[in-house]
Amino acid sequence: MPSCRCASTHAVSRHRSMVDAGGSHDFDEYHPHVTISFDVPANTDLTALKPY
Repeated sequence: MPSCRCASTHAVSRHRSMVDAGGSHDFDEYHPHVTISFDVPANTDLTALKPY
């Protein structure tokens, strides 16, 4: 699956607030990125996706 790292102070801030609220993650550092999937089921309703 291809991914692209990007600079996003907003994403870093959101990540930090989720960790501060008790969230966890499996990596030492957070690097904002976008992951692209080529294997999306045909019946996936993309209009139902909500931004965070």
